[in-house]
Amino acid sequence: MSNAVTFETAFGSTELQAACLALVDCADVESVHERLLQAVINLTGAQGGALWHGGTSGRRPFTLRAISGIVDRSRLPRELPMKDGSTRADRLMDGELHVESDRLAYAPLCYDGVTNGVVMAGDRVAGAFTPLEAAVFRVLADFAAVGLKNAFRVALLQRSGLRDRETASYNVGYFVDYATKEIYKARRYGRQFTISTFDLDNIDVLRTAISTDVTKTIQRLLAMAVQAAARDSDILSKASEGTFYLLMPETDSFGARMLIRRAMTAFFESREVSELSVPPSVAVGVASWPKDGESLDDLLKACSLRQEEARRSPYRRLRLEDHDYWEMVDLLLETRSLSAITGDSGKRGDLPSGLLDALAAESAKDVARAPDVRGLIYIGIDKLTEDSPLVQILSGLEDAETRVYILTKTAEATIDNPAVTVVSLTEEERLSAGMFFLLLTESTSYGWMTRNGLQSYHTSDVSLIEALIDRLQEYYDLQRQI
Repeated sequence: MSNAVTFETAFGSTELQAACLALVDCADVESVHERLLQAVINLTGAQGGALWHGGTSGRRPFTLRAISGIVDRSRLPRELPMKDGSTRADRLMDGELHVESDRLAYAPLCYDGVTNGVVMAGDRVAGAFTPLEAAVFRVLADFAAVGLKNAFRVALLQRSGLRDRETASYNVGYFVDYATKEIYKARRYGRQFTISTFDLDNIDVLRTAISTDVTKTIQRLLAMAVQAAARDSDILSKASEGTFYLLMPETDSFGARMLIRRAMTAFFESREVSELSVPPSVAVGVASWPKDGESLDDLLKACSLRQEEARRSPYRRLRLEDHDYWEMVDLLLETRSLSAITGDSGKRGDLPSGLLDALAAESAKDVARAPDVRGLIYIGIDKLTEDSPLVQILSGLEDAETRVYILTKTAEATIDNPAVTVVSLTEEERLSAGMFFLLLTESTSYGWMTRNGLQSYHTSDVSLIEALIDRLQEYYDLQRQI
């Protein structure tokens, strides 16, 4: 390690020391990769670098693990042979630096006298590597070997422990064991529970566009947001990089959606996430036992299907997350991109204005058949009068868990039912020109909106209906239900 003194003489006492300390002070394997290659480029004059190693098992030949800077990737071998009889392999296995050409050098990552990996520095900016730069390169490799060994040990401890060190979430083994027991309890005692999956869809883009360290922070913030919204009895597990599972005992899908909405709002509104140059994209799936499956595999498959539906949703295709309720309605009714709003779960067309009363009547029947199913219905109309069909339909709802809200510009009637709330919006001219109907329950979602009886759109897309209801509640400062 005496080379560090030589480096200090030429470059000062901070750059190499800081880089070496960053390598040994890192407990994450991918972060060690990133820090090593960045230090090689910064301190040796190389324009690019690559790293091969054998992982926690030390398997050989070493596998390509990381690339940074200006590198011809097509010429980098996927596996670096270490017993092919070449001078390079022999020197590296003996723990020696190998300069293959004036502008290409390899250094071994040695720990306890054993070569566990190889780092390459390539395309020196101006001529050959100087002896000092070669010495700096070797020092960085030595410290990286220590840093990787420490990170490997932490990774092994994480896999054998109950919680992930970065996110404090449980490991998959614990989650599977807990879920198996929860299924047994649900069957025996007639309970229900819900599982939700969270996928950070653009994790690879975030790693490339920002950094591995920031991507780790994003995952930690996502886990923290979910944990803050969850109860003590809920179990969050990190299934893999960018993927989390959440088990919510004695919770239906409606209750799960409320929790998820709070968690996602907190996540995306956090300062660290809102200031990112590349926003994270999270796909969420929800499945409840026994409605969506009676085994853990079935529930996870159902979650995966819901995530795919969310990815295809008009909510994501039209990038509606930054729009308020009426802006969303305008886009759904007016956008020229029909492919973004139509498909299996959405359609624009001429729908009769009388559809509103029919929808309310059918929904009331569904609620009467299953009064214990939780849900929300929002209806927007110009005028509510005593002879409105809605008054008769909704007055008959009794002892229902589904709550109905009627938003109207003119309220000339009341509905004597604790499950129904009439909201008077006397200055809302948009209700004079159009109507809407939004339904979301544990098992059903539907939305319909029309303007001037000419433009109509209806959909059964869950993600879109949830977002419309959320924005409606926010726009009129209504009690937040999801």
